[in-house]
This record gives sequence, C-alpha cells and structure tokens, in this order.
Amino acid sequence: MNNSMIGMDLGDKKNWYCVLRVDGEVEERGSVSNDPESMRVFLRKHKGSELAIETGVHTGWIVDLCEQEGVKWIVANSREVKSIWKSCNKSDSRDAEQLARLARADRKLLKPVQIRKRAHRLDLGWIKGRESLVNARADLVNTLRSIAKNFGYRLKETSTKCFSGQIELPEELKGCLTGVLKSIGSMSEEIKKYDQMILAQEKNYPEIKKLKAVPGVGPITSLAYVLILEEPGKFKSSREVGAYLGLKPKRDQSGEIDKKLGISKMGNSMLRRLLVNCAQYILGKFGPDSDLKRFGLKLIQRGGRAAKKKAVIAVARKLAVLLHALWKSEEPYQALKLQKV
Repeated sequence: MNNSMIGMDLGDKKNWYCVLRVDGEVEERGSVSNDPESMRVFLRKHKGSELAIETGVHTGWIVDLCEQEGVKWIVANSREVKSIWKSCNKSDSRDAEQLARLARADRKLLKPVQIRKRAHRLDLGWIKGRESLVNARADLVNTLRSIAKNFGYRLKETSTKCFSGQIELPEELKGCLTGVLKSIGSMSEEIKKYDQMILAQEKNYPEIKKLKAVPGVGPITSLAYVLILEEPGKFKSSREVGAYLGLKPKRDQSGEIDKKLGISKMGNSMLRRLLVNCAQYILGKFGPDSDLKRFGLKLIQRGGRAAKKKAVIAVARKLAVLLHALWKSEEPYQALKLQKV
C-alpha cells in the first residue's frame, strides 16, 4: 500500500503516466498499453494510490477497473484544464505529470467530473446508437435528393421515416440510387427496433413517466435525462441543472465591462440537443398552452436580434429546471401552475 498520486495521459493505444511520491518528487515515469489486462496489472501494482485522468472515450472502463482494483480515482474535465491543453510545451509525459501535480495540490483545479455507472452507460448506448442511425439516414436522404436535383428531378416531399416507402425514383436513376433507397428503408426498420428497446426501459426507471407528462418530452428525452443526471440529489438546486447542461450564458466580466455571451455548451451535448428540440416543439404551433410556452412567446414578442433562437434556448433551460423539480417532487406536472391564483 502507498499514497502516491498518479497522473495518466490517456491515448488510444498507449497511456503515459507519472507517479509522484508524498513529498512531490517523481517516483516513476513510463507508459502502459491501453487495454484492460495491461491496465489491470498496472493498477494492482499501485493499489492504494490515487489516479488522475482526463475525460475521454476510454475514461469509463478505466474508472470501472479502478473500482475493482481498489485504486482511488479523479477525472478531470479536459475542457477546463487549460494549463494542459493550452500549454506551449505539450507532450504526453508532461501532461501526465501536470495532472498528478494539480490533483496533489488541489483537486478542484481539475474541475472533477463524476463518471456514470456502467449500467447507465449501457442503457445510454441505446439512445446513442439510435441517434447515429437517425443522423446516417438523414445524410443518405439528403444525398439522394441532391443527386436527383442534379439531373433535374425533385423528389416527393415526405418525412424521413416514411421516405423509402413513398419515394419513386426516376427510371434513369434507379440503377445508381436503388441501393441507397434500400439502405434508408433498412435503417428505418432498425430505428423502430431501437425505439421499442428504449420504450422497454421505462419499467427500470419509473421516474420517466412523471417527466413524460410535460408535452414535447418523449421517452428518449426523459430516459436520457434520468441516465445522464443519474441522481436528482447531486444538485443543491434545480436551477443548477441549466448551467450543468451548458444552457446558461457564459460570462466575461472585468471591472465595468460585463460582456453578453452565448451559452457555455458545457455538459452533455446530446441531452442539450434533445431539450432544445423539446423547446422548439413547445413554442411551435402544435405545442399546447403552458407556462413554458407563454414564457417563450413573451421573449419572442420583445423582438430584437435572433429573438426566436434566444427564446428556444431560454425555454430549454427552464425545461431542464422543471424536469429536475418534477423528479424531486411528489406533485404532478401542471401546465399552467403560474396562472392559478
């Protein structure tokens, strides 16, 4: 057992590390292959130490290994540690040492983040997999329409999910585009399967039903919200959720100057996009009357530059706060709660 602090810069094939003794002197430097077995051997060797790493695609499974092998861990927000990614003398080895020294001095300097449970990451995989298929299908639809226009044809206007069943290709383009059209149809069928699996998750997360009571918030958004935030108690106030998801404006204040900036776009980008989509529905012609809608429409009526866009973001931020409040509360959703006397 020891109390060393280890900084590790994660790579795709190799991880560089720096081990600091209690007195802050470098005890060991080196690299280890970025695979589960090599990392397990490394962690067992340093059992009792603390490992500092950054957020990235490999972070999740490495944290899982740390839990299994009794190694404490801290994950730095890679976007916040400017002393590393803005360094003028950057290298994997130096980054590892910098991580170790920052964690040893004051872990708050790393803007640490929590890593979701493995089960929650697996369930999120259904939503991410569906999103990738939806995006790929949209790209194929746009490509097919573009090629048709290049030959003077304008394909029938229809929804993306019904595209393959309602589009008739021009005769001269059937040879080169039939395969694309079939692929679009195949993707639509797979997306339906993903939708069914996502709906099936509701039995594992009963809180989803309460969130879905808000018009515009469907099973995908509500499941993503619960899986990404994990525990409502991690926030002292529901208002903190908007900033956590990057929906709060950035600030650059110095002396008498206080600039108006766009939203920070920190946090989970997928959930932020889903909430923005919900806000667009709420403010649209199909969105029923509610406090949220009235709030957004008032912002639009003020006019000004990009009023609609700002209103959508503001409604998305309020929606994030509302969903958290509903999650914590025993009260059901009331669309016009603020209008009641």
